[in-house]
Amino acid sequence: MDLNIGKDFQLPADAATQTLVVYGGKGMGKTNLAAVLCEEMAHAHVRFSLLDPVGVSWGLRHSADGKGPGIDPLILGGRRGDIPIEPTAGAIVADLVADESVNTIVDISSKKSGELWGAGEKIRFAADYATRLFSRQGERREPLMQLIDEAGRFVPQQIPHGAVDIARCVGAIEQLVELGRNVGVGVTLITQRSARMNKSVSELAECMIAFRTVGPRSIAAILDWFGEHIPKERWNDLVKNIRALPIGRALVVSPGWLEFEGEVQVRMRRTFDSSATPKPGQHQKHVGKPAQPDLIKYQERMAATIEKAKENDPRELWKKIADLEQKLRSGSVKENKENPADARALKEWQDRAALEARRHLSHVEEIEKRLVNFRNKMVSLSDDLLTLAAGGNGKQTAPLVARSSPSNESPKQAVPRDPPRHAVVREPAMPGEIDGGRWRILRAIATLNRRRMRVDIFSVSRWLGVHPNGGRFRGALKSLRDNGYLQDFSFTDKTHALNVESLCAPGAEGILSLLPEDTHRRIFTSILEQPAADVQELGARLGLHPNGGRYRSALRWLRQMAVIPESGTIQAQEGVYGG
Repeated sequence: MDLNIGKDFQLPADAATQTLVVYGGKGMGKTNLAAVLCEEMAHAHVRFSLLDPVGVSWGLRHSADGKGPGIDPLILGGRRGDIPIEPTAGAIVADLVADESVNTIVDISSKKSGELWGAGEKIRFAADYATRLFSRQGERREPLMQLIDEAGRFVPQQIPHGAVDIARCVGAIEQLVELGRNVGVGVTLITQRSARMNKSVSELAECMIAFRTVGPRSIAAILDWFGEHIPKERWNDLVKNIRALPIGRALVVSPGWLEFEGEVQVRMRRTFDSSATPKPGQHQKHVGKPAQPDLIKYQERMAATIEKAKENDPRELWKKIADLEQKLRSGSVKENKENPADARALKEWQDRAALEARRHLSHVEEIEKRLVNFRNKMVSLSDDLLTLAAGGNGKQTAPLVARSSPSNESPKQAVPRDPPRHAVVREPAMPGEIDGGRWRILRAIATLNRRRMRVDIFSVSRWLGVHPNGGRFRGALKSLRDNGYLQDFSFTDKTHALNVESLCAPGAEGILSLLPEDTHRRIFTSILEQPAADVQELGARLGLHPNGGRYRSALRWLRQMAVIPESGTIQAQEGVYGG
């Protein structure tokens, strides 16, 4: 069943497992679109969950005039929630969303009393929620569309130094967006500040919906998303249109998934507009009885789960310890020999609190290690870009950024790295306009074609280990097209005359020569010699920690590029390397 979004525009039912990014200024129609998506998915019996940080989605439960029922999502949290939730309950809520066949609104704007959640509490909740949801959805795999309002708050482009919670939140949502489709999760990211959205997340969207936007930085972010999808000579006209769009009308661009580009008038929601801005002298409209799901089983489940979580919450443990210690000091509890029960209880709470404190400290340390690994990966990427600029022949200048050194040592001058020791295909004599970087692009396309793998700007850039919007990479592509070697990503007669295909290394050697980092190559070489039963076995064989950031990142990349299977034995995919 198609989802009716507007006049003469429908989304297919598989939208539930796609990624959509929605841009637009205040009051331009983003919240109305979110409500329309929820209404249509409820009608099509497709599950959805809406993460609402501003508390304006409760109107979905009422009819448009507020007098009758609307659709019946379960509301968790907020002033109008069916079940209250705490900022520490992200994983608990994700368990319920993953396990139950019910639509949910997760209101993290305030408590039942009206006390507002802090920005840090929202970030921590979202990180816990997204991490657990991805993990649990793998067990059930029933399609779910996860909508995230004000997404720029949770996946910002700039992560302040030392902001571990924000970095963890960005990583969790990026994983949900990048790999969620494999476990039946689609994501709709809604933001009024397109410039604030992390590009590593937004660029993964299959569809971009832009309402009226006027800010120059926000416009620039939309243009950045256009990338190769729309010819640059049309950008100025599109920018003029975006700045002049009437309320409720949006530009929809989906080159691959929908093969559609055009303006769409989004239909008005059929449920109550609880996000409408109040006008001077206007009182809040009274609403009647809402649609409401059967709450008993959800309330019982949440109560039991929250109680269990509280038992292991370090803050609750320390409160109980303080209470017992106060009793001991006040004399209301006798010495250990006369009242051993309270003494044992105190010792148990202390032991559990210490255990939980150590667990949380270990978690924080692991996050810090991942941040360091991420920074080193960015340094490595800058090295690879310099190698590409220098001709791809292993000769390069010093890295753009010096690697970090321990705090008790003085920084050392950055030195060029040795070229990676792996199979290298010798570059043939080429025309003057084909330097090493352009040759690497041609060789990557030829290798992917030879193995009947997807060829587009994202697959080629990822195989080369560069950003798809990188200036040098884009410049090299443009040069190849301008000089008649590429038409889009297809070879021309001029390219075939160079006999590029025959110069690609056969078998696994061809893939090995394309892998972007040493960790990727070590993993691939090892599993060619002997497949590994699991991540731990392979890590031990390579001398890498099974939870190390660089190791896990390399495995994830190899899975995404179909070099190794998504699950099971870690081995080279059969048939990919032949030809």
